[in-house]
Amino acid sequence: MRCIRYKKYIKYTNFFLRLLFLNSMSFSIMVLIESDIVLADSNSFYFDGLSASSEGRFDQAYLLFDKVTGNDPTFVLALLETQKIHYRKQEWDKFFGYAQYYRNKLLKTQGNLDLSHLYIEEMFSLEVLALLKFCYVDEAENVIQEGFNLAQKFSISNLEFLERARYFIFFTRQQIKLKNVKQTIVNPSSVFKKRIYWPATDFTLKHVSHPRDVRVEIKDQCI
Repeated sequence: MRCIRYKKYIKYTNFFLRLLFLNSMSFSIMVLIESDIVLADSNSFYFDGLSASSEGRFDQAYLLFDKVTGNDPTFVLALLETQKIHYRKQEWDKFFGYAQYYRNKLLKTQGNLDLSHLYIEEMFSLEVLALLKFCYVDEAENVIQEGFNLAQKFSISNLEFLERARYFIFFTRQQIKLKNVKQTIVNPSSVFKKRIYWPATDFTLKHVSHPRDVRVEIKDQCI
């Protein structure tokens, strides 16, 4: 019975990932239309990246998404697509670096500035799935709660992906066995000159201009 339930869980996980990965183009167009954004030349990097990604040219797509600058209206969408590539290629130190940058810099309140246009529930959901792969259930719970809290703050409803991700947290908590590992999440580290890793405080994150400069390494605590 346990094996059958686990197989259903894996099948549902794969289905959920397909939903997340295929949601990009329709979501992107919807955001741009609702925001009444006039497409600029720089947006072509993002849409060219989407095209390359859909054709399986992930390395080329990565380079194109990386060219989208922070003042571009598609910047946060490019971050999401880059995260999908990190997830596919299992580049976890980069994945969690981007996740830290997104939640702890982009979405941090800056006075009375409205940041609702930067909120994408798929970013939270994908991070939850990644954390659960390493059996970080409590951390995944914190991430999803942060996602719900911010959605409420920004008056965003119909959170289909967060609701689905909540199911995975519940199921994983019932299934996993943990290693006796202490302090397994390492502080973020920024990459500066000569690719040397330095400890990154909140102060450092505030001064990092792009998440490509942040790495977060975690240890697998699943048995």
